Order: sequence, then C-alpha cells, then structure tokens
Amino acid sequence: MEKINGVYFLPCKVNNLPLKFILDTGASRVSISETEALFMIKNGYLNKEDMGETEYYSLANGAVTEGLTVNLKTIEIGGIILNDIKASIVLEQKAPLLLGQTVLEKLGAYKIIGNQLVLENYDDNSNDKLFLLDEKNGFKSIKIGSHASEFKNYESQCFQNDEEFVCNIINAPDELLTIFDKKMNALVLVFDIKTKLLKEIKVVKVYNVAVKTETDAKNSSTEAINDYTYLSAMYSSVLEKKPELLNNEIFDLAGKVGSMSYWDSKNISLSVLFELADTSINETGNLEMQYTLTVSYKKNVKTTKTDLLKKF
Repeated sequence: MEKINGVYFLPCKVNNLPLKFILDTGASRVSISETEALFMIKNGYLNKEDMGETEYYSLANGAVTEGLTVNLKTIEIGGIILNDIKASIVLEQKAPLLLGQTVLEKLGAYKIIGNQLVLENYDDNSNDKLFLLDEKNGFKSIKIGSHASEFKNYESQCFQNDEEFVCNIINAPDELLTIFDKKMNALVLVFDIKTKLLKEIKVVKVYNVAVKTETDAKNSSTEAINDYTYLSAMYSSVLEKKPELLNNEIFDLAGKVGSMSYWDSKNISLSVLFELADTSINETGNLEMQYTLTVSYKKNVKTTKTDLLKKF
C-alpha cells in the first residue's frame, strides 16, 4: 500500500483492470467514480448485465448523491481473488475509489504492518489448499524437475559442489522477482549435479542496514521482519493453512538469528526464511547488518534436524 497524508491507497485489479483504492473501513461498499465506470464500460471491463438499480448515497460531508449498484465479477488484491463483489457507482466524476466493507468482510481479519495489509483469515483445518503447491509445481513459469538446458537463454553465474550446482540468474525479469506485490532482488536456481534437473527455486531479497546508534541497532531488522510477516501471512491466506514454524532451537544450535515458516504438500515444500546473514564494518567505519529474506520452492523430502542444520 501507499500512505499519502494519512490515507492508505491499495492497488487492486477490478475485473483485471489495475486501479488504486482508498482503504476505507467506514464505507459499507466498494465504490467507484462515474469516470472510472465509463472507462470500464467503454473498454469491456463492465457490461449491462453487471448494472443494478439506482440508489442514493450519503457522503461524508452530509450531501446526498445519486448512484448505481453494480456487481464486480472479480477484485484481486495481492494475488487473492474475490468474486461477485457488490459495489456502487457514484455519479460524480471526481468521486474517490473506496474499498469498503463488501471486500474487507470477505478478506477477514487483517492488520497493517508498515504500509502492508497483512491478512489473517486462514484456517488450520483439513480444507486447506496445499494441493495448489503440487498443481503449480514451482514458482510462476519455472517448474521443479525442469532440465538445466531449458534455462540456457538466461545469463547466470553458477558454482557447484558434489551434490548440486547453483545458478544466480542475472537481470531476471521483474515478473520472476515479484511475490504478491513484494519486489525481491535475486532469483537462484539449484540443480542436481547428476541429473541436471531443477530441485529448488529461491527468490531472495537482501537488506543492508547501516547501524550508527543503539536505536538503529534495535530497528535494523524492522523492514525485513515486516516483509517476512507479510509474505508468510499472504501464503497462509492463499493456501488456507497456518505455516509450520522452525523453532528457535534450530537457529540457536546453528548460531543464527532468524525465523522460518513452511508448508509441505505431497510433492512440494514452500518456505519463507528470514535471517541475519552477515555483519561487517562498512567504508564509513559503521557497523552494517545484512538480513536476507528467502522464499524457496523445492521437492518435498522428509528432513531431520541434522538436515535442517546443514542449511545454515
């Protein structure tokens, strides 16, 4: 989200049309202006069958204005698609676009962390959607089990050991660096050394934070933790399943600081890992702390505590 003068603007897609709405918990419905409605009708995003009856609305300033009810087939927020949303077209050209309770109630419980809308409406029950991980079998267009030769058109830097070779994709397209609406820094592909088949996909974001004061030190991980919390909550919402959490014992044994959420389907394991990766003294003589946020898709194999420690 973007915060302007204390007001949150949330990017959405309405019937696949990108728009920015004001997050308004006091509005009973989603509302769009006459200008936006006419554009949507002209370009095929709305049709006559979507239109309802004339209604009258009370505005925040007490004025009453005419409008129309409308059914929005889909509203997409951060990868979550809501269907058949009742909304209002306010017959004023400069009326604001408001995201009201007809959407917020469907999203369920949420909180705002920084400028992120974090959803909490997931269920920990047998009706989860972990099967989506198996259906996707990877991240976007990249599929687990693909042969290394399929990526020969990507410029990359690779290194290998006895078990695998790891390739950092140079200048990866933004589409492959974006998770929900979060832009990451790097795309890393891990291949089996013998079969040359893709075994893991990592999407990584690096945070370098200069520390000059005690307050800086306390706040150094804030952005990384907020992003970790946001991505974990968004995956939980889409998969309708609370994550398993890697307990602090593992991090303590490895001498690391961090957190990891993960979900295991039948064939795919998805994890979101936040950790303090490095500390150093920068050119100005100040302490610099490097945090990383890593989203990983890989084949689901049962791991022991020893296996987990090897990751660190």
